[in-house]
Amino acid sequence: MITYLADILENPFEAQDARINFRKLSIGDDESFLDFYTRFLHLAGIGNIPTNDLQLDLYDKLTPALQQSVLPFLDTLLTSKALAHKCLLVDKNLRRLQQR
Repeated sequence: MITYLADILENPFEAQDARINFRKLSIGDDESFLDFYTRFLHLAGIGNIPTNDLQLDLYDKLTPALQQSVLPFLDTLLTSKALAHKCLLVDKNLRRLQQR
């Protein structure tokens, strides 16, 4: 019975919807990088986005301020995880500076 209900209530277009939402995704001006990155990874996982595309996709979805801040290090950030770590560090520091 539970399996039957799960089959009925499951969205057959979940992966397709996630890919569409992933393409539209970008970080908001007042959104923390951590909140954005959580949504980014969630949609990438559900939408089966290839991992070798994630680094460029992540960079393209950043705010101009974050892009400008990580640009000098971009050639050394070889994975999406490394880029995310640098973005998290930069975002925290930028937010700390704005609070002064």
